[in-house]
Amino acid sequence: MASSILFIIFEMISIVAALIAIANFLNGKEKVILAEAGPMDTADAKALHQETPRQKRAIILDEKGKVINTRGMIRIKVVGKCMEKRGILDGKQYYVRPISKNVNLNQEIKSGDILLIYYPLKKIFKIRVFEKFAEEDDLLTYRYDVKTGEKKYSTKRHKRENIKGVVMYPVAA
Repeated sequence: MASSILFIIFEMISIVAALIAIANFLNGKEKVILAEAGPMDTADAKALHQETPRQKRAIILDEKGKVINTRGMIRIKVVGKCMEKRGILDGKQYYVRPISKNVNLNQEIKSGDILLIYYPLKKIFKIRVFEKFAEEDDLLTYRYDVKTGEKKYSTKRHKRENIKGVVMYPVAA
């Protein structure tokens, strides 16, 4: 009798612990990275290095209403208006699906994907639209001119090791 009571208490404690873990996950806070969406010559590296306050983990739903697991995704806040033509808005936050360095990039991205790219010269992140592979390890990307809406190709091709992920989901305000 005593062992069955102990077993029931142990099971109840396990259920409570699981519920607490789920609540902590949903209420957890995550780092937000600032990502430039404008021309590199006007990118303010100092401003992009500012520490952003950690944000509560957002719940994202797919088109069928199913919860998307955002654990392991990168959360960014966009700075700049050069991606508004693609629906990526200045000041808004998005989840980025990270790309492992060990996978074939040809199978992970396609033309039109919006990429999160690390720019080592200024030590900042930026977002650009992927067009195609220029060479085996070089990517041709572009942004849009804010005034004309025309494509503005990146002057330097991006290397595979600097591609950090694909912008996937907006974070609701």
